[in-house]
Amino acid sequence: MTNYLLLAAGLLLTWPAAAQTPAKAAKPAQMAAATPTRALLKGTWQSADDNDFLLVITDKQYIERYAGQPDEARSLRVLDRACDAAPGTKSNGSLYLQTTAADNMCYYLVGVTATRLQLSPVGGRGNTLTFKRVTQSASKRLGMP
Repeated sequence: MTNYLLLAAGLLLTWPAAAQTPAKAAKPAQMAAATPTRALLKGTWQSADDNDFLLVITDKQYIERYAGQPDEARSLRVLDRACDAAPGTKSNGSLYLQTTAADNMCYYLVGVTATRLQLSPVGGRGNTLTFKRVTQSASKRLGMP
């Protein structure tokens, strides 16, 4: 009986500390959940509205390609806060793409899957840009490296 009382007392004394541990561990798990989304962004995307418009996203570049036109390459940053929000602003889980070149653009990531990408320009016309992923064989047909 004494052993059970000691065990119960020990559990009660350690319970508050153990209860806090999962909350601290949840933060890295939330960050890890964003990583697959960021990885899905990378690739070549074709506009669902205009077959001549391609978008290539790499780790650090956002490249727009339109048939017969020179590429328009911009630097890319994927943010977990609105583009105009101060660094350190708490995120609600949304992602934004900030591109910089002659003009700065900000896109809200509406959604991304293995086959579909949806972006909404922030402060723009309010339309959602929808893309489908281009496979490697389709890229070659379109004359891309």
